[in-house]
Amino acid sequence: MSWQSYVDSHLVGTGHVSEAALHGHDGSKWATSPGLNVSADEIKKINAGIADYSALAASGVYLGGVKYTYLRQLPEGNGILFKKGNDGGVAIKTNQAIVVAVYKEPVQPGNCTNVVCKLGDYLRGVGY
Repeated sequence: MSWQSYVDSHLVGTGHVSEAALHGHDGSKWATSPGLNVSADEIKKINAGIADYSALAASGVYLGGVKYTYLRQLPEGNGILFKKGNDGGVAIKTNQAIVVAVYKEPVQPGNCTNVVCKLGDYLRGVGY
């Protein structure tokens, strides 16, 4: 299975994620939804912010140049939630990847988070 199929089928294809991307910890792009252009620098900042969210809390989370407000770290400590108006998203860190997903109204934030967390758990379980 290609990385793109994870984005297309396991994230966006669920109907609970509007756009998504998979990147390496170094910011390298593995797969992305059309129109979601997350830079390597933005991924590196998210990666660092999952461990220490103070910079994201102060300056926000950026995806494709769009600023989102940092909301909180996930209880497991392996991801963050962010929001912009009625839209928002989640970023999860696995052993080798950063999974980023954005939801847009009418998608419910909790549904998006659950889908991304399940994929993150799966990727960790298979070594990624």
